[in-house]
Amino acid sequence: MDIIKNRKIFFSISLIIIIIGILTMAIKGLNYGIDFTGGTLIQVDLNKQVKVEEIRELMSAYDKDAHVIHAGADKKEVIIKSKA
Repeated sequence: MDIIKNRKIFFSISLIIIIIGILTMAIKGLNYGIDFTGGTLIQVDLNKQVKVEEIRELMSAYDKDAHVIHAGADKKEVIIKSKA
């Protein structure tokens, strides 16, 4: 494969990929993680299984938009993500 001879084709393919990426970023925007948006991430080992709904009910007094998920192999850990 002669890369130098076909450079215009390869430049065109690269340019198309870059344009698709820029358009996708402009339409969908960026999905910033907690590293860039700020907030708090708490991971707690409860040593027993607790329903996520119970923890959300407790958290609603502090932050109604907090995300609560289970973690760990036996679902005894809880991760709470808050933007506050």
